[in-house]
Amino acid sequence: MLLLLVTFIYKLSLILLRRYNCGIFHQTNFEFLKEKYADKNTGDVNIPEIWLFIIGAVIAAFAISIGMGGAMFLTPLLVGVLGADIKKAISLGLFFVIFSSFGGFVSISYNGLIDYKIGAILSVGELVGVYFGTLAHHKIEKHKQKLALMGLNIITFSLVMRSIFLS
Repeated sequence: MLLLLVTFIYKLSLILLRRYNCGIFHQTNFEFLKEKYADKNTGDVNIPEIWLFIIGAVIAAFAISIGMGGAMFLTPLLVGVLGADIKKAISLGLFFVIFSSFGGFVSISYNGLIDYKIGAILSVGELVGVYFGTLAHHKIEKHKQKLALMGLNIITFSLVMRSIFLS
């Protein structure tokens, strides 16, 4: 059943991305933000520093409260809303996660809520995944990265909705 749901969501994301030219918020009222803050030639996002601070604080507060590092929120925001280059947005999201995750870890660890043995085992596996993910990041086309990002977000959303309404 889960495999059928994942397949359906993947196919739906492909249809939506093809229809909307691979932009999560393409042809919406966010176009003015893309025009104002994104350099179309380089994909750089030029946002005032105070807004970057506010975006970082809001995303970190929300992401850490539900056990995430924040890149899952930051990357679609940078790509879909602000028009950043997908490869630069992914890199920035990973940089962001270092600090938000460390801060969340220290706080949650202080309250005694971390199982260090399980965390260590997961971390070793994560290092292997990071190595292969970094290799893939450099080889995968931007279009396919956008498809993967959209598919992952849809799958995650569906699994959360399933756990809320079917538990």
